[in-house]
This record gives sequence, structure tokens and C-alpha cells, in this order.
Amino acid sequence: MRNIYEYLPLGSKSKPISRQELVDLMGIPDRQVREEISRAKREVPIINVGGGYYIADDPDDPNLKAYIVQETHRIREISRGLKKHKWLYKFNKNQETLNVDM
Repeated sequence: MRNIYEYLPLGSKSKPISRQELVDLMGIPDRQVREEISRAKREVPIINVGGGYYIADDPDDPNLKAYIVQETHRIREISRGLKKHKWLYKFNKNQETLNVDM
């Protein structure tokens, strides 16, 4: 299997590549493509613009700011959603505590 970077276009002026296109080109299941994208995002700024993915290369790319805002909002919502879970875990019948910031 080739590296996913070989398939991702560089810059917003390029046509983004869809996940289905990545599945077809790489010959791996969709779930594995998603895992590869997730892993690659730790190393390079991959943007998902709805119609596909590309590697951001311009700090003035409007999709870059929009993506940062979107993902920051997603992080906040996930954190809010975990509050009751943490509370239940922390104050369960055994009074166990969870070693994370509450």
C-alpha cells in the first residue's frame, strides 16, 4: 500500500479528493482510509472541505480557518457531552475517581 500523502492534493487550488476516490485508488476499506487520514492529520494539515480532502499549504486559505473553527467547536461539544459521564463515573457507588481534569 502506498502512503496516503501520495494521493492527497496540495493546496486549496487543487481539486480535493473524495474518501471514495481514496478507497478506490488505495484499494483499502473506507474505515482504513479514515484511520490513515486521522493518522496523517497528526503530521500535516489535512483539510476536509465536504467534497474531499487536500493538504493545506497556505495560511490564508479560508478553508484552513474554517476547519480550525469547526474542529475546535467539535472538541468543545465532545467535552461538554462527557461531563455527565465523568460525573457518573466519579460518584458511582464505589466512589472511584477518574484521573482526568473535571
